[in-house]
Amino acid sequence: MKVQSKSHSNGSILKKLGKTEDRSVLDIFPYKRCSKEGVLVTNQDQLQRYFRIASTDVDGLNEQEQVQRMNQLTTVMRTYVPGLKLTSLTTETDLSDQISTIRKRLQKNRFAQAAGKNMQLLRKYERKLVEEIEELKQSEKEKPDLTFFFVIEGKNSKEIMNKSKQLLRVSGVLQLKAQNKDQLIPILYRMNNMNDE
Repeated sequence: MKVQSKSHSNGSILKKLGKTEDRSVLDIFPYKRCSKEGVLVTNQDQLQRYFRIASTDVDGLNEQEQVQRMNQLTTVMRTYVPGLKLTSLTTETDLSDQISTIRKRLQKNRFAQAAGKNMQLLRKYERKLVEEIEELKQSEKEKPDLTFFFVIEGKNSKEIMNKSKQLLRVSGVLQLKAQNKDQLIPILYRMNNMNDE
C-alpha cells in the first residue's frame, strides 16, 4: 500500500486552487430568462420583478412632502411582502419628459413663425429652446441619477402578481412603476457591470 505524504497532497490542492477555469458568462449570470413584462427567472427557478421608485430631488421638496415620502416608505416596509428588497444604483438620468415639453414649445414657436408674427423675437426664443434641449441631452449623458428599486420574488407567476398588487396598493406617492424587459436590460447590465461608467 502506497501512502502519500502530507506535503505532496497539500501541494496538489494549492495547484488546483491557483488554476483559472474558463467559464461562460451564462454560468455566472444569475438569470435564465426574462418575459416581455419584465418577470425574471433566476438560476434557482425563482421569479423576480423590479419596480422603479419615482426619482425625486429630496432637497427640492418642502418639509411636508419629505415627511409624506418617508411615511409612505415606512408604510411599504411595514406591509408584509415576503421577498421584498430595496436596491439602489446609479443609472442614466431620464429627462425625456422635460425634453418633450420643450419640443412642444419649440413646435408652437415654429407655427407662430410660419404665421409671420414678430419674427425676430420668435427666432431668438427658438435658439434659446434649441440650446435648452441640447443641454438636457448632454445632462442625460453626463450626470448619473441615483435610482431606487423594489425587487420582489416569488415561486410562480400567481405569487408574483399577488405581491405586485399588494406592493402597488401601499406605494402611494412613491409612484412605483413595474419595469418591462426593455427597461430592465440596462438595469441588469449596470448591476452586473458596476465598474462600467
